[in-house]
Amino acid sequence: MPMWDAFFEGRLVGFASCHGPEDAPNARSTVSLPYPLVDPDHAQAGRLLLGRVIDRAEAKRADIVEVSAQVLSPDEREIVEGLGFVPSSQTPLGTKMYYTYDLSRGPLPIPQDHVEPVDLARDVDRLAPVVNKWCVNWSLERCRKHLVEDPARSDVLAHVMVRDGDKIVAACYVKPNFLKTKTLAAAYYIYALRAEHLRPLIAAAIDACIARGFETLLVDLMHEHRQYEHDYEALGFDKAADYVVFEKPLRPQNEKGGSTP
Repeated sequence: MPMWDAFFEGRLVGFASCHGPEDAPNARSTVSLPYPLVDPDHAQAGRLLLGRVIDRAEAKRADIVEVSAQVLSPDEREIVEGLGFVPSSQTPLGTKMYYTYDLSRGPLPIPQDHVEPVDLARDVDRLAPVVNKWCVNWSLERCRKHLVEDPARSDVLAHVMVRDGDKIVAACYVKPNFLKTKTLAAAYYIYALRAEHLRPLIAAAIDACIARGFETLLVDLMHEHRQYEHDYEALGFDKAADYVVFEKPLRPQNEKGGSTP
Protein backbone atom coordinates (compact mmCIF):
# COMPACT_ATOMS: atom_id res chain seq x y z
CA MET A 1 0.00 0.00 0.00
CA PRO A 2 1.88 3.12 -1.19
CA MET A 3 1.91 6.07 1.22
CA TRP A 4 2.90 9.73 0.87
CA ASP A 5 3.62 12.41 3.50
CA ALA A 6 3.35 16.18 3.12
CA PHE A 7 5.60 18.44 5.20
CA PHE A 8 5.62 22.19 5.87
CA GLU A 9 8.74 23.68 7.48
CA GLY A 10 9.79 20.25 8.66
CA ARG A 11 6.40 19.40 10.20
CA LEU A 12 4.10 16.65 8.95
CA VAL A 13 0.87 18.31 7.76
CA GLY A 14 -0.78 15.48 5.83
CA PHE A 15 -0.53 11.98 4.44
CA ALA A 16 -2.32 9.71 1.98
CA SER A 17 -2.34 6.03 1.09
CA CYS A 18 -3.94 4.22 -1.82
CA HIS A 19 -4.96 0.78 -3.02
CA GLY A 20 -4.49 -0.56 -6.50
CA PRO A 21 -4.53 -0.41 -9.29
CA GLU A 22 -7.18 -3.12 -8.95
CA ASP A 23 -9.78 -4.37 -11.40
CA ALA A 24 -13.12 -2.71 -10.77
CA PRO A 25 -16.40 -4.59 -11.39
CA ASN A 26 -16.64 -3.07 -14.88
CA ALA A 27 -13.11 -4.40 -15.68
CA ARG A 28 -11.52 -0.96 -15.54
CA SER A 29 -8.34 -0.62 -13.50
CA THR A 30 -8.93 1.59 -10.45
CA VAL A 31 -6.67 3.24 -7.88
CA SER A 32 -8.72 4.10 -4.78
CA LEU A 33 -7.97 6.05 -1.61
CA PRO A 34 -9.71 7.80 1.24
CA TYR A 35 -9.43 11.58 1.11
CA PRO A 36 -5.94 12.49 2.44
CA LEU A 37 -5.74 13.23 6.14
CA VAL A 38 -4.44 16.80 6.42
CA ASP A 39 -3.93 19.53 9.01
CA PRO A 40 -6.90 21.97 8.80
CA ASP A 41 -4.43 24.86 8.53
CA HIS A 42 -2.82 23.25 5.48
CA ALA A 43 -5.79 22.18 3.37
CA GLN A 44 -3.78 22.54 0.16
CA ALA A 45 -1.67 19.56 1.26
CA GLY A 46 -4.66 17.51 0.10
CA ARG A 47 -4.20 18.85 -3.43
CA LEU A 48 -0.50 17.92 -3.44
CA LEU A 49 -1.13 14.43 -2.08
CA LEU A 50 -3.96 13.71 -4.53
CA GLY A 51 -1.67 14.91 -7.30
CA ARG A 52 0.92 12.32 -6.29
CA VAL A 53 -1.71 9.57 -6.35
CA ILE A 54 -2.88 10.67 -9.80
CA ASP A 55 0.73 10.62 -11.04
CA ARG A 56 1.17 7.08 -9.73
CA ALA A 57 -2.08 5.93 -11.29
CA GLU A 58 -1.07 7.35 -14.66
CA ALA A 59 2.34 5.69 -14.40
CA LYS A 60 0.60 2.37 -13.70
CA ARG A 61 -1.74 3.01 -16.65
CA ALA A 62 -4.83 2.82 -14.45
CA ASP A 63 -8.15 3.93 -15.91
CA ILE A 64 -9.63 5.70 -12.87
CA VAL A 65 -8.56 7.30 -9.60
CA GLU A 66 -11.32 7.06 -6.98
CA VAL A 67 -11.35 9.12 -3.78
CA SER A 68 -13.91 8.57 -1.02
CA ALA A 69 -14.80 10.28 2.23
CA GLN A 70 -17.50 10.15 4.86
CA VAL A 71 -17.70 13.94 4.80
CA LEU A 72 -16.20 16.41 2.36
CA SER A 73 -15.87 20.01 3.53
CA PRO A 74 -16.48 22.76 0.94
CA ASP A 75 -12.71 23.35 0.71
CA GLU A 76 -12.00 19.66 0.17
CA ARG A 77 -14.70 19.38 -2.45
CA GLU A 78 -13.26 22.40 -4.27
CA ILE A 79 -9.84 20.72 -4.30
CA VAL A 80 -11.27 17.42 -5.58
CA GLU A 81 -13.31 19.06 -8.33
CA GLY A 82 -10.41 21.35 -9.22
CA LEU A 83 -8.31 18.26 -9.99
CA GLY A 84 -10.90 16.98 -12.44
CA PHE A 85 -12.80 14.57 -10.20
CA VAL A 86 -16.52 14.06 -10.81
CA PRO A 87 -19.21 12.21 -8.81
CA SER A 88 -18.62 8.48 -9.14
CA SER A 89 -20.62 6.51 -11.69
CA GLN A 90 -20.50 3.50 -9.33
CA THR A 91 -21.60 5.29 -6.13
CA PRO A 92 -23.16 8.60 -7.21
CA LEU A 93 -22.61 11.56 -4.88
CA GLY A 94 -25.21 11.72 -2.13
CA THR A 95 -26.62 8.25 -2.73
CA LYS A 96 -25.06 6.41 0.18
CA MET A 97 -25.67 6.77 3.91
CA TYR A 98 -24.59 4.66 6.87
CA TYR A 99 -27.06 3.71 9.60
CA THR A 100 -26.18 1.68 12.69
CA TYR A 101 -28.16 -0.28 15.27
CA ASP A 102 -26.82 -0.68 18.80
CA LEU A 103 -27.43 -4.38 19.43
CA SER A 104 -27.54 -3.84 23.18
CA ARG A 105 -31.05 -2.52 22.51
CA GLY A 106 -32.02 -6.13 21.92
CA PRO A 107 -34.21 -7.85 19.31
CA LEU A 108 -37.02 -6.10 17.47
CA PRO A 109 -40.55 -7.24 18.39
CA ILE A 110 -41.45 -7.97 14.78
CA PRO A 111 -42.90 -11.29 13.51
CA GLN A 112 -40.59 -13.10 11.09
CA ASP A 113 -43.09 -15.60 9.69
CA HIS A 114 -42.14 -14.93 6.07
CA VAL A 115 -38.35 -14.73 6.56
CA GLU A 116 -36.44 -17.80 5.38
CA PRO A 117 -32.82 -18.80 4.75
CA VAL A 118 -31.54 -18.41 1.21
CA ASP A 119 -30.91 -21.65 -0.64
CA LEU A 120 -28.43 -20.67 -3.33
CA ALA A 121 -28.93 -23.88 -5.29
CA ARG A 122 -32.56 -22.85 -5.66
CA ASP A 123 -32.48 -19.06 -5.46
CA VAL A 124 -29.31 -17.77 -7.12
CA ASP A 125 -30.95 -16.92 -10.47
CA ARG A 126 -33.79 -15.03 -8.78
CA LEU A 127 -31.42 -13.25 -6.40
CA ALA A 128 -29.02 -12.04 -9.11
CA PRO A 129 -31.37 -9.20 -10.21
CA VAL A 130 -31.69 -8.20 -6.54
CA VAL A 131 -27.91 -7.89 -6.20
CA ASN A 132 -27.92 -5.97 -9.49
CA LYS A 133 -30.06 -3.27 -7.86
CA TRP A 134 -27.15 -2.76 -5.42
CA CYS A 135 -24.21 -3.26 -7.77
CA VAL A 136 -25.71 -1.37 -10.67
CA ASN A 137 -22.66 -1.66 -12.95
CA TRP A 138 -22.39 -5.44 -12.63
CA SER A 139 -23.68 -7.93 -15.15
CA LEU A 140 -26.20 -10.52 -13.96
CA GLU A 141 -23.56 -13.20 -14.43
CA ARG A 142 -21.17 -11.35 -12.12
CA CYS A 143 -23.99 -11.00 -9.58
CA ARG A 144 -24.59 -14.77 -9.69
CA LYS A 145 -20.88 -15.42 -9.22
CA HIS A 146 -20.72 -12.99 -6.29
CA LEU A 147 -23.67 -14.66 -4.57
CA VAL A 148 -21.92 -18.01 -4.71
CA GLU A 149 -18.32 -16.97 -4.05
CA ASP A 150 -18.50 -14.18 -1.48
CA PRO A 151 -20.59 -15.97 1.18
CA ALA A 152 -18.50 -19.10 0.63
CA ARG A 153 -15.29 -17.30 1.60
CA SER A 154 -16.82 -15.18 4.36
CA ASP A 155 -18.08 -15.77 7.87
CA VAL A 156 -21.72 -15.15 7.00
CA LEU A 157 -23.95 -14.61 10.03
CA ALA A 158 -27.19 -14.82 8.07
CA HIS A 159 -28.33 -15.03 4.45
CA VAL A 160 -32.07 -14.45 4.48
CA MET A 161 -34.94 -13.34 2.31
CA VAL A 162 -38.65 -12.61 2.39
CA ARG A 163 -40.86 -14.17 -0.24
CA ASP A 164 -44.33 -13.14 -1.40
CA GLY A 165 -45.59 -16.17 -3.25
CA ASP A 166 -42.91 -16.95 -5.81
CA LYS A 167 -41.39 -13.46 -5.73
CA ILE A 168 -38.40 -12.43 -3.59
CA VAL A 169 -39.42 -9.11 -2.02
CA ALA A 170 -36.52 -8.59 0.42
CA ALA A 171 -33.07 -10.12 0.87
CA CYS A 172 -29.56 -9.59 2.24
CA TYR A 173 -26.68 -11.38 3.83
CA VAL A 174 -24.95 -10.27 7.01
CA LYS A 175 -21.27 -10.75 7.80
CA PRO A 176 -18.57 -9.15 9.96
CA ASN A 177 -17.40 -5.79 8.70
CA PHE A 178 -13.68 -5.60 7.91
CA LEU A 179 -13.19 -2.56 10.18
CA LYS A 180 -14.06 -4.46 13.39
CA THR A 181 -14.56 -8.12 12.60
CA LYS A 182 -15.41 -9.13 16.18
CA THR A 183 -17.96 -6.43 17.06
CA LEU A 184 -19.29 -4.78 13.89
CA ALA A 185 -21.57 -6.65 11.47
CA ALA A 186 -22.92 -5.29 8.18
CA ALA A 187 -25.77 -6.12 5.83
CA TYR A 188 -24.77 -6.54 2.18
CA TYR A 189 -26.83 -6.08 -1.02
CA ILE A 190 -29.79 -5.28 1.24
CA TYR A 191 -33.03 -4.88 -0.71
CA ALA A 192 -36.72 -4.56 0.11
CA LEU A 193 -39.65 -3.97 -2.21
CA ARG A 194 -41.63 -2.23 0.53
CA ALA A 195 -41.14 -1.22 4.16
CA GLU A 196 -43.42 -4.05 5.31
CA HIS A 197 -40.89 -6.48 3.80
CA LEU A 198 -37.89 -4.64 5.22
CA ARG A 199 -38.97 -4.83 8.85
CA PRO A 200 -38.96 -8.63 9.32
CA LEU A 201 -35.75 -8.92 7.28
CA ILE A 202 -33.97 -6.46 9.58
CA ALA A 203 -35.38 -8.17 12.66
CA ALA A 204 -33.89 -11.48 11.48
CA ALA A 205 -30.52 -9.82 10.76
CA ILE A 206 -30.46 -8.30 14.24
CA ASP A 207 -31.28 -11.67 15.83
CA ALA A 208 -28.37 -13.32 13.98
CA CYS A 209 -25.95 -10.60 15.12
CA ILE A 210 -27.05 -10.82 18.75
CA ALA A 211 -26.74 -14.61 18.70
CA ARG A 212 -23.08 -14.24 17.66
CA GLY A 213 -22.26 -11.59 20.25
CA PHE A 214 -21.81 -8.60 17.94
CA GLU A 215 -22.26 -5.06 19.25
CA THR A 216 -23.39 -3.09 16.20
CA LEU A 217 -25.19 -3.73 12.90
CA LEU A 218 -24.31 -1.42 10.00
CA VAL A 219 -26.51 -0.90 6.93
CA ASP A 220 -25.72 1.05 3.76
CA LEU A 221 -28.56 3.03 2.21
CA MET A 222 -27.76 3.58 -1.43
CA HIS A 223 -29.63 3.90 -4.71
CA GLU A 224 -33.35 3.19 -4.27
CA HIS A 225 -32.81 1.87 -0.74
CA ARG A 226 -32.44 5.47 0.48
CA GLN A 227 -36.23 5.68 0.54
CA TYR A 228 -36.19 3.71 3.82
CA GLU A 229 -34.17 6.25 5.81
CA HIS A 230 -37.07 7.09 8.12
CA ASP A 231 -38.08 3.43 8.43
CA TYR A 232 -34.63 2.60 9.79
CA GLU A 233 -34.92 5.48 12.25
CA ALA A 234 -38.29 4.12 13.40
CA LEU A 235 -36.63 0.74 14.01
CA GLY A 236 -34.03 2.34 16.29
CA PHE A 237 -31.16 2.88 13.86
CA ASP A 238 -29.02 6.02 14.07
CA LYS A 239 -27.48 7.81 11.11
CA ALA A 240 -23.71 7.42 11.27
CA ALA A 241 -22.46 9.24 8.19
CA ASP A 242 -22.94 10.27 4.61
CA TYR A 243 -20.47 8.65 2.24
CA VAL A 244 -19.34 10.35 -0.96
CA VAL A 245 -17.18 9.04 -3.80
CA PHE A 246 -15.53 10.99 -6.61
CA GLU A 247 -13.61 9.58 -9.56
CA LYS A 248 -11.16 10.96 -12.07
CA PRO A 249 -11.15 9.07 -15.40
CA LEU A 250 -7.61 8.92 -16.73
CA ARG A 251 -8.28 7.19 -20.04
CA PRO A 252 -11.43 7.25 -22.17
CA GLN A 253 -13.54 4.13 -22.48
CA ASN A 254 -13.85 2.52 -25.87
CA GLU A 255 -17.12 1.26 -27.24
CA LYS A 256 -16.67 -2.17 -25.64
CA GLY A 257 -16.38 -0.71 -22.14
CA GLY A 258 -12.60 -1.05 -21.88
CA SER A 259 -10.09 1.75 -22.14
CA THR A 260 -8.36 3.38 -25.04
CA PRO A 261 -4.52 3.40 -24.71
